[in-house]
Amino acid sequence: MWVVIDRIPIGIIGISDTTKAEAYSCIHALRSMGCDVWMVTGDNQATAEALADDIDIALDRVIAGLM
Repeated sequence: MWVVIDRIPIGIIGISDTTKAEAYSCIHALRSMGCDVWMVTGDNQATAEALADDIDIALDRVIAGLM
């Protein structure tokens, strides 16, 4: 996000999502039960892929930008 005062850009702020502590173990448990785990999200592709990487979901199992 841009920070603007009187139409003059004075800075940029980065915002990111964080994963819950139990997310990785939940994904692992689902896989151990034979589930094919996908991430389906309204987040943009880059954000979704970063989160998927955090919790060990293959990038070809990420569908992002949905409404």
